[in-house]
Amino acid sequence: MTDIPTSAATALRKEGEQALADGNIEAARTTFQSIAEAHPQDFHALAGLARCAQRSSQWSEAAELWKAVRDTAPPEKHNSNWDMNIIDALTKADRRKEARREIETYWERTPQQRRYWEVVSNVADGSAAKIRFDHVLIVSYGRSGSTILQGVLNSINGLLIRGENGNIFYEFFGLLRNVDRLQRYSRSGFSPSFAWFGITELTYSRLIHDLRPMARQWLLGDQADNPAVTAVGFKEVRYMDFSLEEGSSTPKDELVDYLAFLEELFPNAAFVFNTRDPGEVAKSGWWADEDPSTVIAEIAELEALFSEFAVDRSNCCQIDYADVVKKGAALQNLFVFLGAEFDEQRIDAVLEVPHSYHRVQPPEHDSRPRGI
Repeated sequence: MTDIPTSAATALRKEGEQALADGNIEAARTTFQSIAEAHPQDFHALAGLARCAQRSSQWSEAAELWKAVRDTAPPEKHNSNWDMNIIDALTKADRRKEARREIETYWERTPQQRRYWEVVSNVADGSAAKIRFDHVLIVSYGRSGSTILQGVLNSINGLLIRGENGNIFYEFFGLLRNVDRLQRYSRSGFSPSFAWFGITELTYSRLIHDLRPMARQWLLGDQADNPAVTAVGFKEVRYMDFSLEEGSSTPKDELVDYLAFLEELFPNAAFVFNTRDPGEVAKSGWWADEDPSTVIAEIAELEALFSEFAVDRSNCCQIDYADVVKKGAALQNLFVFLGAEFDEQRIDAVLEVPHSYHRVQPPEHDSRPRGI
């Protein structure tokens, strides 16, 4: 083991950091390893090794290294991001039970955290009455307070609201629209002598029937076998740039059709349209590259489309961020709409915990689409 003075270790760490920033993972790994061998208690070097493992997609190794960082660092240096890194690495290593235990441990640290976890983790005993809906979809735009609403609705026993999914169900929407287009070849689909033989078997009704349970199971995830979860849904904000394809010319007015598709994909679904004062939204750093007047106009256009979809539908409800945080009549009305008990103490347990997109950093390759 090479003897490396403490002062030299500091300089070496900088070299390792630079190598990692330059994409030279093996050089960084060698540098951090030499420091860790000479100074086993140097948690900075261990963190460097953990980042190297992450960059190499060696997720089990990354999880163990981040645990070592957490165990080695003095308590006053503890960083909650380490816990998130452990959970993320365990999940990507498909060690989900361990990840779940880490999550539960994280939320046991203080009475406030413990109460929050008890409220939102769907540990109901099954005695609570089911809400009116089987699915609940929060439809919104970036910096509208949708994450805090997500937390509040997760306080309802039996209701599991997942977060954003990159508008993945739009891919289903495109698939089924394409199936409809392909039916123009149906006259050529009845015999092996025709080029489109079998196309008549690929129908909208069959595909939507097959996709429904798949979509629900995706949302249930690790809660698929939890009898306490009787309703499931998600929140999404990627509606301002409606298409996932960069540079696409998909018009925004297709949003109404897409929401109608979600209504079909998720039977007995409630749509909760979450809004916020556009001037407040435009002030957010997330919209720093946009002219505030443009942001306000785009939000107004989007909300008009929300209203167009909701008209004459009894499964739609609108609530503003201000109504959520002040726990007023509008929030109580939302609970009535859902058929849920309004328990102010449970809601308080949620509101006392910060809810925000920025608390978890996106992957390095993930660019932030407009509207987030």
